[in-house]
Amino acid sequence: MAGLSWPSIRKLCSIFCCPPLPSRIAAKLAFVPPEPTYMIVDNEDDAARMPTIRLNERADWQYTEHELNFIEPFTMTTLRGECIAGIYIRCAPDVQPLYTILFSHGNAVDVGQMASFLVYLGARLQCDVITYDYSGYSALIFIWKLYLYIVFRHVIVCRCP
Repeated sequence: MAGLSWPSIRKLCSIFCCPPLPSRIAAKLAFVPPEPTYMIVDNEDDAARMPTIRLNERADWQYTEHELNFIEPFTMTTLRGECIAGIYIRCAPDVQPLYTILFSHGNAVDVGQMASFLVYLGARLQCDVITYDYSGYSALIFIWKLYLYIVFRHVIVCRCP
């Protein structure tokens, strides 16, 4: 074991041995959330306006800002008390949609990565689309981790000599 360092051995043990249940091992390996590709931004200048979505470069947005205005981000709280994010994509203003699709994305992608495809799907089928992120997948989790880090750093600076 000359090539393995102690941190890599600990990482392997945390994946396969803690807890030593095959279902937990499969869940840890198969359902790894991606890094967030979007942020939900509140409009600070106008509180009456809906929040907007800001996509980063990994989201592969293929349209203009005009199509981005058709996307209405929202958050909701699950029965477990977890906050998850989603988007509502309105059909083009000149089209009266007859249907709304509830879209559940696949593993290893988030709402930001699917936004471009869903705008195309809604325009092509002339319908509205609602999609959501699973628990642990959204940009809200990233913001929460950042917030915890800031609070932790504040406690260390203020309370420790």
